[in-house]
Amino acid sequence: MLHHRTLKLAGDGRAVEGCDRLLPKSGVLRLARDLPFAIHFHAHPDVEVHPGVRAGTVEFVQPSGTTWVLSADGAIATLEDGTYYADGAGLRSVLQAVLRGVTAGQSEVAWRLERIDAGGTARATTATADTLAGRLAATRAET
Repeated sequence: MLHHRTLKLAGDGRAVEGCDRLLPKSGVLRLARDLPFAIHFHAHPDVEVHPGVRAGTVEFVQPSGTTWVLSADGAIATLEDGTYYADGAGLRSVLQAVLRGVTAGQSEVAWRLERIDAGGTARATTATADTLAGRLAATRAET
């Protein structure tokens, strides 16, 4: 089974769209039973992660107050415990967003991470979106 990810940054920097696909190496694959998968979105310990206002979404709130909303089709968004260990401060407990689903051999999960201003509308700077796109490249899909 192969994992394929595409990322697209909106021209105005207000959103990052991704599509994760699980595909057979060749031909058609039908598993004898469903296989669970998870797509993890790790956050820095300074970023608050909590359920979104809209059902099935997760919000990432930066210390500056900037909020990014994660939504997805093809998987269920959950919040789970994680561990941050990318700096000299040592291991720290964090929350992470995880998109969970099952596949019978081929699946597609389309997701969107969009900046929302205090009034509830999407607005972003390209620099912030570029930073998030770089961080998203570090997410992983587990099969």
